Amino acid sequence: MPSRSARGVLRRDPVVGRHSRPAAVKWPATREDLLGAYPDDPGIRVRLMGWDGSLDPVLGPRPPNWEVLPFDAMPARDFLAGIDYFSYFHSDAWIEAFGRSILEAMAAGVPCI
Repeated sequence: MPSRSARGVLRRDPVVGRHSRPAAVKWPATREDLLGAYPDDPGIRVRLMGWDGSLDPVLGPRPPNWEVLPFDAMPARDFLAGIDYFSYFHSDAWIEAFGRSILEAMAAGVPCI
């Protein structure tokens, strides 16, 4: 299914992304949950800003459709302009008190999952 980019251009492969601090509790805690939120699917591009590799042992081999960037690799506004959907899921051990990155995505007009 085509997806509309932030610039209004139709893309064949939707881009699902998120940005957040690299703390492990701010990410899904299991391989199943990680791949549920950020699929290993060649028809979906996944962009993650704030991945520091600490969850690589949980994930195992990184899916080829994933692009990972360190925290603050670019301004959040620029990152959000390059994704179609914002997917924010965290471990069951974390209680999100504010959700700034979710609000930033909403303010940028990116649909949030």
